[in-house]
Amino acid sequence: MLWEPQLSRIFLSGELTYKKGDKLNWNTTVLVNGYSKVDVASKPYGLLPFELRSSVQWLVVKDLRVKGDVYAFNGAWYRTPEGETGRGKSAFDLNAGVEFTLHPKVRLWLQLNNILNVDYQRWNQYRVLGFQALGGVSFQL
Repeated sequence: MLWEPQLSRIFLSGELTYKKGDKLNWNTTVLVNGYSKVDVASKPYGLLPFELRSSVQWLVVKDLRVKGDVYAFNGAWYRTPEGETGRGKSAFDLNAGVEFTLHPKVRLWLQLNNILNVDYQRWNQYRVLGFQALGGVSFQL
């Protein structure tokens, strides 16, 4: 374990949101990070230099809502068990979902994650799961 007592971070963050009542909601966030005063380690391990998150929810018709998410980032620096420095790959993750209201208290939903089945690691040696499909019924009391 390494501890960096003086690490400094300067970042630029931007967010754009568009909302049209309950029908459409779109949100995008960009984060650019810069790190300095990295004295103990050779790089800022595990910290991402760039992230992009975007999500949209659209009420297509009265009872049908469609959702989509995008997550992209530049890979973080990491340290191998042998003490060598490496850099993770950049990644792009795409997710989608649909929700249908059968009754005001009963909804059917389907969520598709990592649609492109991209093999990436947000943190070194921790692979994300490949393509996933989840579905269910939601009851409200």
